[in-house]
Amino acid sequence: DPLNGGQWEVGLKYQIPYLQSFFTAAYYDVKENNVLINDPEFPDYNLEIGQQRVRGVELSGHANLAQGLNLIANYTYSHDINSKTNLTSTDINNQTVSLQGKMPTGMPTQTMSIITDYHFPDRLAPGLSINFGIRYQNHTWGDQANSFRVPAYVLFDAGLNYNVGKTFKPLKGLTFRLSMT
Repeated sequence: DPLNGGQWEVGLKYQIPYLQSFFTAAYYDVKENNVLINDPEFPDYNLEIGQQRVRGVELSGHANLAQGLNLIANYTYSHDINSKTNLTSTDINNQTVSLQGKMPTGMPTQTMSIITDYHFPDRLAPGLSINFGIRYQNHTWGDQANSFRVPAYVLFDAGLNYNVGKTFKPLKGLTFRLSMT
């Protein structure tokens, strides 16, 4: 059967008067029917899980801290479960367990990120910008039976961008980008 579902979401956005900054908050509830998962007995095939439900909160802040310096911070809490299913799986103790109420693999309950981006003034280095970020992902489940966890981790990101068209007008649209994680 085809994937189908429904969603509702409510949110707020607040811009601080006289500042180039704003905050957003949202609550969402999503139900998806006929979601495919990997068949543990036949890895090249999929099974329909039934229904998955995701409820969560997203918070975000965007701030212009100084001329050319921007900060973006995000936090997400998401609770994913198999809300309707008759499928079972085998856990690491070789016990058969129902997937009803279990969380899908690879879906963290919490993620956070903070990213700064600085665009150099045109008089110093036209078209040059640098950025740095930190991303956090909470643990995830390593199998469909939720019998072991994949640990949480933190990633560091850095980047350098150069918009060539700012210096050489005939090359407008050409950008060089170096990204490191």
